[in-house]
Formats: sequence, C-alpha cells, structure tokens
Amino acid sequence: LGEIRETLQFCGPRIPEKPAFIHVDLGSGDPTQDLITRSWLSPLVAEWSVPGTIILAARPLAGNFRDLPRPPGTPKSGHVLLRAE
Repeated sequence: LGEIRETLQFCGPRIPEKPAFIHVDLGSGDPTQDLITRSWLSPLVAEWSVPGTIILAARPLAGNFRDLPRPPGTPKSGHVLLRAE
C-alpha cells in the first residue's frame, strides 16, 4: 500500500521474476492529469515488463508497447490491452 512510485521500487527483492501480466488502473478521468500520470507510469511499467508481457491499462502508455485487439464480446471502455515488445 502507498504511493505507487515509491512502493514499486521495493518490489524487486520480493518479486524476483518479471510478471507475465500487469494491470494498471490509474486513470483519473482528467485528460491533463492522465498525461502527467502517463509520463511517470510508462517507464515504471516498461521496467517491470519483458517482451511478451501483457498489460491491461486504464489509459494508453508510452513506450515499446504494441496495441492488442480487444477480445470478442468484451465491453467497450477506455482500457487498452498491450503487449510489451
């Protein structure tokens, strides 16, 4: 628990392997705030990703991520499905 920018720094010793799936639900609904969040969140997600990691994010991320198609039958939302390259 706590501020994600601080708590992610301490995950390394407890989580020795990179995850296969990352869920990031940090959208605020405010476009300006979402851009600010994207600027610091994208590098953190990239640091925890390896090629092939699947990411479900509340808003698009910047970096070496490829958009994946939404699975059939899933409701439309602002969430994006990505794969780390």
